[in-house]
Parts: sequence; C-alpha cells; structure tokens
Amino acid sequence: MAKRREERNGHPTADTAAPQTEQPQAPVPEAPPEEDRTNLPLHVIRFGLVRACIWEAHTEVGIRHNVTVSRLYKGGDGLWYSSGSFSLRDLLALAKALDWAHSWISERIASTADVPF
Repeated sequence: MAKRREERNGHPTADTAAPQTEQPQAPVPEAPPEEDRTNLPLHVIRFGLVRACIWEAHTEVGIRHNVTVSRLYKGGDGLWYSSGSFSLRDLLALAKALDWAHSWISERIASTADVPF
C-alpha cells in the first residue's frame, strides 16, 4: 500500500497510511542566534507550544504594537511548523498568552508615557 501525503496550509502533515505510534516529544529546536536573524519580534510569550509574538511598528503618530499568535507542531517528516489554528486544548494557553501580551504592552506604554503619576 502506497503512503499518501496530506498537506495543510501548504505544509506536509503525517503519512495517512502510517500507524499511530506513541513517540516521545522532541524538544522544539533552538532558534538561531539573534544576530543572524532579521525582523525579530520585540517580545515573545510562550505557553507550551502556543506563542504570542509582539511586534513594534513605528508610524507617523508614534509607536504601535501588534500581536501575532501561532501554535508549533511537528510534522510527519520530523520538521517543526507553525499554524494559526488552535484546538480545544490550546485555547487556555492562547488566552493566557494574549492576556500576558496585553499586560506587557500596557506596561511598556505606561512606562514611556508622559504621565505625572
């Protein structure tokens, strides 16, 4: 029987004919050193495989912050990918990551604002 590859969002997923076996979770690979990367997020918040990345945008009216969220998963080929889809078990981690992102941005704005108190 030939194995058929499925794709989700252009990335390969598990072989459909492969048996489901329990394998130990491999750690998420380390990111390359920051000096080797460009366009880095200002801050990253992670809860397990769910992450929220905070980006800083310089606009005509000042600095603005944007947040992107993703979930890491290991494909059938053994490589790590990210997805914008979340399952029921990811939702609490996603909510916490967004809550912490909101607090981090709010504290940053408050610390740089010209407020007398």
